[in-house]
Amino acid sequence: MGEPYPYSEPAPPEERTPLDGTYTRTITVRQAGGPPVYCQRCAPWRLDAGEARLRFDQGTLTGTFEPIAVEVDCRSEAKGVECKHPPGFDVSAHYRVDGDRIEIFNDANCIGMTGIYEWSLEDGTLVFDAVRDACPFVRLRQKYLTAAPWQGSR
Repeated sequence: MGEPYPYSEPAPPEERTPLDGTYTRTITVRQAGGPPVYCQRCAPWRLDAGEARLRFDQGTLTGTFEPIAVEVDCRSEAKGVECKHPPGFDVSAHYRVDGDRIEIFNDANCIGMTGIYEWSLEDGTLVFDAVRDACPFVRLRQKYLTAAPWQGSR
């Protein structure tokens, strides 16, 4: 995943931040409200069961999500519907840290919308709490970031 495009704001300076590092988590089927399902135009930042990774690096945020393996019922293929497994997704954006707040912007999925979160990092566990994020799709980015803690590996 490359450098995010500066849709609404210039890229921040390439300077280390207190968040710099890689964070991962696993979302269970119960936490997600059910197993991942295949969709034709799945929106990124959706909260599905699987493995997620966020990397903060000097103002650039990249993330990946890979859904858990689920058993797919392919009996619908006989009706001309292609049988597919749920897709993962990649995201990228810029971020700025100011004390215990982070602003996420230049996200291709939320153009012109800055998400503001409070964050805490204790013993390698990163937690987000939404202050304001109008990113559409029923606040998917907000739900995704705040659903469960992230475990760091710096």
